[in-house]
Amino acid sequence: MVDVIWQGILAPHAVDMKKYFKEDEIAKFFPRIIENNTVGGRLVSIPWHTDAGLLYYRTDLLEKYGYKEPPKTWEELAEMAKKIQDGERAALRTLQARARSRSERRSPGSADGRGLFRPEGGRARPS
Repeated sequence: MVDVIWQGILAPHAVDMKKYFKEDEIAKFFPRIIENNTVGGRLVSIPWHTDAGLLYYRTDLLEKYGYKEPPKTWEELAEMAKKIQDGERAALRTLQARARSRSERRSPGSADGRGLFRPEGGRARPS
């Protein structure tokens, strides 16, 4: 049993597994796994089990930032993620600034509460 990174390294020491499996048996596996396990035209390993990674994404955020479909390449993923994260972080900073501003207007002290007490003792009076 070997992980997906070892086929290229171990290929010189492996037999061609196509001798031991029929084409219809090989076709039952994910094509990308068979492609990964084929080195120099030889199928050097057969999957025992498969882990498949998934990409979860929010269609609402894709639409909000002008994307009609999810990324198809790593480069697109990086570009889209940066645009969305930058936009959402900016929106969060704006929201936080508004909340601080509202809090400062409503309380006698600062938004973090440091101005609620006078240095000499006792509570500060609301202005």
